[in-house]
Amino acid sequence: FSSTLDGTQDLSLTSGAGDILFTGAVGGGTPLGAITVNQADDVTFTSTGEAASFNQASAGTGTFTLGGKLTASTGNITINSATVTLNAVAEATLGDISITQTANTLDLDVASGLVAGGNNIDLFARDINVTAAFGDSSDVITLTALNNRTIGLGGTGSHDVEIKDAFVPAHRSVSAEIFAAAQHLPGEIGRAH
Repeated sequence: FSSTLDGTQDLSLTSGAGDILFTGAVGGGTPLGAITVNQADDVTFTSTGEAASFNQASAGTGTFTLGGKLTASTGNITINSATVTLNAVAEATLGDISITQTANTLDLDVASGLVAGGNNIDLFARDINVTAAFGDSSDVITLTALNNRTIGLGGTGSHDVEIKDAFVPAHRSVSAEIFAAAQHLPGEIGRAH
């Protein structure tokens, strides 16, 4: 799609092993209804996109690239691809955001962030590195490293981190008393990198 794509209708796309490329503003004049990507290799937005929702629930085989702000005005944003590259904000005004990357490490350095009016942001990948603020204090952010891999948080502005159903070996743990007393943390946990 090389020009502006407008209208309130739903848009369902299937390109098999081919790519889907939006070079013009999607919903720039009139937001689209639901956008659904059923099957694709690469999915690329080089400009902004606005629709009721965006759903790429079936794993893409290439890269999902967001080059301009993607807004879902009433529904969710679901991105599922081998590689995910976010160079702009993704905002589900009233909904939730779910991002699944099936290969390599999901690196999120999104200065503009992820915004979920429904207060749920879920990230799934083999390894996850987050080095930017996203969400707000009311959001529930779930980071899931597939197959017991790693999650790293740096400069996220996160006030609370909750880890559920995860095994943490004793040599990688710190007691709540040490945190409460604001003492220097032992070993690798307290060492600046």
